Amino acid sequence: MAAFPAIPEFARKLRAREPLVGYWVVLDSPASTERLARVGYDYVCLDQQHGLLGFDGLLRGLIAVDAGSRLGPVETVGILLSLGVLTTQVGDARGGR
Repeated sequence: MAAFPAIPEFARKLRAREPLVGYWVVLDSPASTERLARVGYDYVCLDQQHGLLGFDGLLRGLIAVDAGSRLGPVETVGILLSLGVLTTQVGDARGGR
């Protein structure tokens, strides 16, 4: 079984063009972000482009999502890096996992 079973299910839904429900985080509030990760959204997006998240806020957000334990940000960061969506600085911050 995958460490984060939500990732294959997310990919399956995306490929099947099924509706996905997510939440876009624009504020540096780790407690709120952790809570959102527990709600059961298909994804939580940490938006650095349109929000108030700097690099430190992004790291706190990834830790908060990880603490919420439903979405698996380590897996997600790896996928986004391979697609060229994230910078290598974000990839390095995940500690080589």
